[in-house]
Amino acid sequence: MKHKPLLNEEERLVWRTFLQVHAGLTRRLDDQLRATLGISLNGFEVLWVLVQAHANKERMADLADHLVYTRSGVTRLVDRLERDGLVVRGDVDEDARGRYAILTRKGFELFEEGARMHVLMLRALFFARLDDGRLARLGTLLTRLEKALAEPS
Repeated sequence: MKHKPLLNEEERLVWRTFLQVHAGLTRRLDDQLRATLGISLNGFEVLWVLVQAHANKERMADLADHLVYTRSGVTRLVDRLERDGLVVRGDVDEDARGRYAILTRKGFELFEEGARMHVLMLRALFFARLDDGRLARLGTLLTRLEKALAEPS
């Protein structure tokens, strides 16, 4: 059996390259964070959101939306972070069903310890290869795609 490609050659090449770059970059960042801090890239992203959030807490549902995870996926991830003492859960006063993920001191310290190394890795693996205005052009293209995806289907 042979499938006739539906994308043209250029579309296939760009799409496959995008997927390979994303997978390779996230794999390298994840490997580095696990080796040096014992935390996954996804876990580090949760800590980043909580470091940025007002009072270092975020509703679980909002955390899932912000990180583009399923609610069950973010629940399992926060379970692991809570077991490690990096976050705790708290009730939302105005919503009996809602729960907060709240950054602990240990979570903040782990984030601070890893942030500089993480940024150095991002710069070496990604940003350093985008000189001569390429970073600005890529930013423009990604923003255009992000806006298009946010539009109702």
